[in-house]
This record gives sequence, C-alpha cells and structure tokens, in this order.
Amino acid sequence: MSNNFLTTVYGTLVSPNTTFDKIVENDDIGVFEAFCAILMVTVIGSLVDYSGSSVFILPFYTISVVITALIQWIFVAAVIDGVASIFAHKSKFDNLLATTGFAVLPWMLMGPVVLFKTFGLSGLGLIPFLIGIILALIIWIWSAILFLLAVAKTYNFSFGKAIVLSIMPFLAGLIAFSWLLGFINNLIVFAKP
Repeated sequence: MSNNFLTTVYGTLVSPNTTFDKIVENDDIGVFEAFCAILMVTVIGSLVDYSGSSVFILPFYTISVVITALIQWIFVAAVIDGVASIFAHKSKFDNLLATTGFAVLPWMLMGPVVLFKTFGLSGLGLIPFLIGIILALIIWIWSAILFLLAVAKTYNFSFGKAIVLSIMPFLAGLIAFSWLLGFINNLIVFAKP
C-alpha cells in the first residue's frame, strides 16, 4: 500500500489528471487509501486549528473532526453518485470516494499557511496576514479544482457537468436544513397552548 499510496499522493499534487485516471481504472488504489488521505489531512488540520487550553481535550477534538470529515466525505460522495448514476447509468461510488479522498490533499499545506496569519495577528504586521489569506485562498481553489476534476474523471463527464453535480450535495443539505427548520417551527406552533 505505501508505495502506491505515496505515489498517488505525489501524483495528485503534481499530475492530478493522470493520477485520477489511474485511480478510476486501477483497483490497487481504493477507498482505504483515500480514507488514509482524509485521515492524514483532518488530523493535521485539527492539530493546527485547535485553540483549546487543555491538552487533554485535544484527542477528543481531533476524533470529532475526523468523524465529521468522514461523514461529510461519504454524504457528498453519495449525493453526487446518486445524481451522476442517473446520467452515467452506473454507480461508481467506490471510485468517487477514492478520487475525492485524494482531492483534499492540498489542505495539508494549510498548517504552514496558518502560521502567516498567526504571525500577522501577533504584531508582525499586515503583510504576513495578507500572505496567509492569499495562500489559503489558493489552497482552497486548488482543492476545489481537484475535487471537480475527480468528479469529472470518475464519471467521464465534462468539467461543467462536474460543477453542476458538485453543487447538488449543498442543495440537498440546504433543503434538509430548511425541512428541519420547518419541522422545528411546526413543533413550536403545536406546542403553544
């Protein structure tokens, strides 16, 4: 696993087009390796983002961040696969999990970028702070493009169709949230005497 995993990590960051083609065509790289990539990124992210005062809470915080990231990863992939399988006439859920799992790898670089923001806020001036914001924006765009490329490569769709498919989970979440608010509103209305 390690040789394929490290090669795929490197390929995703340097040559994502070819790497995602290999992931879709090859069963050697799968969901477990993508899970490891997600795990690596979320653990690094949780360690960088943690601002609590107690070191004893850090493991619980990290575990909650990892669980949340895994739920989001699976939910987004399930919605995209559900909609894409209508057009592709075939579910490729495993391939989508594998490609999108590696698409988050640029977020590993967010740790050093946060230091720019921290140094800027700690009195070193506006320049490090602005550099941190610009670099964070570049990482976000890079990761978003990798995610869209992963969706496009998995289903052999155009980039435009991948954009439309990638919006679907957010619309589904928005609809579910509005339904939840409506349900809570009805409970409040019916609970009044």
